[in-house]
Amino acid sequence: MVSAVKIKIIDEDASESGGKTKKATSSKNSKAKTSQKTLKKKRTVKPTSSKKKEIKKKNLSNKKEKNDDSVIAIQEDERDEKKEEVKNDIFANIDSVKRIIESEKEKEEEENILNKEGNNTIDGISGDEDNDLNFLEKEEKIIESNTKSLNLYKKIAYFFIALVLLLVVIVLYFSFVRVKIILIPNQEKVSNNMIFEIYDKENGNSSKGMIAGAIREESIESSSVFEPSGTEVIGKEAVGEVTIINNYSQNQPLVASTRMIPVNNPDKLFRLKETVNVPAGEEVKAEIYADEPSPDMAIKATRFTIPGLWAGLQDKIYAESSNDIVYRQKVKKYIVDSDFDNAKKDLRQKLLSEAKEKINEDYKEYGEIIYKIDENSIVSDFSNKTGDELDEFTGSIKADVIIVAFDSDKASDMAKKKFISSLSSNKELISFDDTNIIYALNNYNVSDGEATVNASFEGRTSIKENAKIIEVDKILGLKKDQLDTYLGDLSDIAGYEVKFYPSFLPDFLKKVPRLVDKVQIEIKK
Repeated sequence: MVSAVKIKIIDEDASESGGKTKKATSSKNSKAKTSQKTLKKKRTVKPTSSKKKEIKKKNLSNKKEKNDDSVIAIQEDERDEKKEEVKNDIFANIDSVKRIIESEKEKEEEENILNKEGNNTIDGISGDEDNDLNFLEKEEKIIESNTKSLNLYKKIAYFFIALVLLLVVIVLYFSFVRVKIILIPNQEKVSNNMIFEIYDKENGNSSKGMIAGAIREESIESSSVFEPSGTEVIGKEAVGEVTIINNYSQNQPLVASTRMIPVNNPDKLFRLKETVNVPAGEEVKAEIYADEPSPDMAIKATRFTIPGLWAGLQDKIYAESSNDIVYRQKVKKYIVDSDFDNAKKDLRQKLLSEAKEKINEDYKEYGEIIYKIDENSIVSDFSNKTGDELDEFTGSIKADVIIVAFDSDKASDMAKKKFISSLSSNKELISFDDTNIIYALNNYNVSDGEATVNASFEGRTSIKENAKIIEVDKILGLKKDQLDTYLGDLSDIAGYEVKFYPSFLPDFLKKVPRLVDKVQIEIKK
């Protein structure tokens, strides 16, 4: 650091005999002076080179004007004032350098220079301008040296500032960078089953894990009418029904086989099946048939004329059909062996249907009822035999039905517990369909009042929220595309979402941090 320089300037006014300036060397001479000024000023303004040249020019100008004593005196006063200003500027500049330069090397240089110049009190300034110029040159060297050092230290300071900023950016990056991975797990449909033990609460023995219910056996009968499937074509016909209208004043009898011709198909001939008498002003329904039956005789509803009547009566007495004429074959039916087999199946289904209706009513206090026909007890009976010609026949069936009824709520609760217990440690139950449990009778013993029932059920499962689907160590440092590839290969997830923070980073800078605590994994249900 540049040492403080203390300068004391004493101006002495000329005595009555002259205007000379003397150096004060003792306290006695100081008291004889007419005026004395002490200047101690520190400024931060650095003098410019142009100002220094101006001072030198003025000093040389003062030398040339020594001949004129009065001018010299004035010039000396002005010169003294200029000297004071220059000195003040120089010392102020030195003070500014002192605050900037902190180097030990500069401190030593400053101290050496000041020691050479003398760090003592300056009592006055001589009138020789050359001394002033030497003094200014020395101060300029000091300032130039200090300026070079200042530039060097500025560069060093800028380097350290840039280094600090870089470190701040790195610290902020590692403080805020993180990644959040949201996983959408698969919901898997899983089926399972279990066997329940049922005991009859009236005559059975209960034990732990058994469900109370009813185990019964009932005899049920049923009968039905069936059509034989054997047929033989014995003829064909095209038949229909018409309404005969008589708008004449007298009754009109018509005999069987009376011809009738449709007005829109005059080439087709139909005949009256039976004799009829149509009263005057009334209508009568009658059946007609095709004279030559064939499929093309099946015509739509139309009006018929009766060509056998007198031409003057044909517009007053005529027939109309409201339905189509139907073509059909005349067949003969008879029983074949397969009719009995089909009849037994139908009787069995009818027996189950009637048994279900009856049993549901009798055991309605139970939530679940299972019934099963004892195949060994089925007896079927038919009133006819194979080959009989008839349009229908009657059959009956009789069988014993096993009934097992129990509490469905308790069974559903046991099934759900069994389902949950069978899941792996990293999975949990999402939903359980207790309304779609399928029960089937497995074994039974009516006399002992015991039965076993097989239950089939299903539910939806998913991975738990705390399940370790991702091995975090394997994804540390992965880039965005590499992380996408890793997550896409996971079989337990249906989808995923990745959020990098800070979010404004471009994709090529987005990567998984290498710190485990900066990776957040969330499983979304």
